[in-house]
Amino acid sequence: MEAKEENLRQELTALQARLQDPSIFASKEYPKLAKRQDELEKIVTLFDERQNLNEAHRQATELASGNDELAALAQEELQSTETALVINETRLIELL
Repeated sequence: MEAKEENLRQELTALQARLQDPSIFASKEYPKLAKRQDELEKIVTLFDERQNLNEAHRQATELASGNDELAALAQEELQSTETALVINETRLIELL
């Protein structure tokens, strides 16, 4: 999925550059391009969210190995991030 993510990010960057040209607003392609940009932005936002959730999960996993109060909080964070990751993955699959 990493290759797909990179391709979508590149497409978004190219599309954003194309939409910077003021003459595009007179084009009949503009509504289609604007809609595609919106779709790509939603997908890329989910990829960014997934990356942040994976990092939070990794950190919580490290902290959860102890036997103190911090470890208990980290366990709760693990459950929360795991749920959020499942939701994120489901939304990504739907959009892709």
